[in-house]
Amino acid sequence: MRANKRARKKNSRQFNQRFRGRFLTMRAGIIALFTVLIFAVILVCFLRIRQRASDYQKTINELSTEIQQLKETNNRLEEEMDNINSDEYIEKTARERLGMVKEGEYILKQSKESTEE
Repeated sequence: MRANKRARKKNSRQFNQRFRGRFLTMRAGIIALFTVLIFAVILVCFLRIRQRASDYQKTINELSTEIQQLKETNNRLEEEMDNINSDEYIEKTARERLGMVKEGEYILKQSKESTEE
């Protein structure tokens, strides 16, 4: 019986060592798998965030261009408004549209007959 007990103990130890080796290997594999999955999820999230940042930067660039164009238009309109309020522009408009003249000035009009010739 002692030999039988010793054989059992020896078999039991061998079984435990093999089981521990397999279990630790399986456990390490599971840990490695979860680690790879976590890194994959982090990578996907990072790429999505990077894509969003790229889209936002493109929108910022487009809006900056639009702002610059609007500033130029605003400057042009301000200059035009300054010109409209000037005496020279008012006088020119009154002469062209309304046919007004200053005192002492004469208007010379070309007759239709001379334009036909």
